[in-house]
Amino acid sequence: MNIMTVSVMERTREIGILKAIGAKSRTVLAIFLVEATLIGIMGGLIGVLTGYGLSHVLAYALLGFMQPQHQDTAFQAPDAHRMTINPAFSPEWTIIALIFSIIICIIFGLYPARKAAKLDPVEALRYE
Repeated sequence: MNIMTVSVMERTREIGILKAIGAKSRTVLAIFLVEATLIGIMGGLIGVLTGYGLSHVLAYALLGFMQPQHQDTAFQAPDAHRMTINPAFSPEWTIIALIFSIIICIIFGLYPARKAAKLDPVEALRYE
């Protein structure tokens, strides 16, 4: 929400120009909601990829702690009981996570988008 509010404040003059040349309030609202949606998509993708990478790094690290140390003995047992850790990812939960991040960004982008859509063009052009 803070990012979108700052975005509206920084572009107040642009919004004033858009409204002065005839842009409707719903057009300005749509611009900011599309921006919020794109932020949600990028954030969701970064989150999913980061979670995927960190889970594999964590699995590798845990496997290093849990494996028995090999000793140099003549009668060493074969590694028949070697342990593996495989992180499980389902496409359903990945899609749910992406949709959730998009919905959250749209919800938190609604207030700044409405604020931008309701700006008076004359006041917006005077804004410093």
